[in-house]
Amino acid sequence: MKTTLLPLAFCAAALAAPADAQFAFVPYGGYNTEIGGFMVGAGFEYALPVGESLSLGVRPTAEFHAIDIDESLLDNFDYYQLNADLVGRFTGSEAIAPYVGLGLALGLVSYDIGEDNSGDSDSSTEVGLNLLGGVEFPGVFSFGAPFAQARYTTVAPEAGDLVTYGSQLSVFGGFRIVF
Repeated sequence: MKTTLLPLAFCAAALAAPADAQFAFVPYGGYNTEIGGFMVGAGFEYALPVGESLSLGVRPTAEFHAIDIDESLLDNFDYYQLNADLVGRFTGSEAIAPYVGLGLALGLVSYDIGEDNSGDSDSSTEVGLNLLGGVEFPGVFSFGAPFAQARYTTVAPEAGDLVTYGSQLSVFGGFRIVF
């Protein structure tokens, strides 16, 4: 039931939106410098213009981080992150649109302790803040824009006393497909 309600709510919001509102699908990939692993993610963005050269958008995303862990310590270490960011895009130029954002992050870790240990499994969830900035190139394609972004996140994934990371800096690129 909940799975059906989300697409319906998104469609209802699109139909009720002002004519100058933008909806976009945002796939991306990049590298997490703290964890030392690649990441892939996707989300949606709903943006409204605020004046001539500024738009504000809400961008919920979900991502998976591929992390290389010493397998003698842990097995099946998975890290997912859900984000809800408010993005301010400066839209005065046709060729380049810098943006900044602030939001919340929810880090989800699950793992199994390796064969040398007890074989137990565990998980943890942490909430943190996102601070992001990037640049978008809106004039490149008619249907969307490539972008490059850096994001600092205060979520610190950990696996008990075995693996602990600090706050994260991620760099990534993607495509904002407007529909």
